[in-house]
Amino acid sequence: MGKSTENRAGFLGMKVITHIDADMTLEEKQAFLAEVDRRCPVSDNLKELTPITYEVE
Repeated sequence: MGKSTENRAGFLGMKVITHIDADMTLEEKQAFLAEVDRRCPVSDNLKELTPITYEVE
């Protein structure tokens, strides 16, 4: 497609900004968000090496 292939194709980083509308302290919200991140399969796949297999039918 005419783009340089010197750099990786993916993003160099991602930032998630959340608004938690709950009766919680900032520390409680941060702990809650950390737990959500720890249990989230999408976060896990983005942070950890996930093998990908390509097939042509």
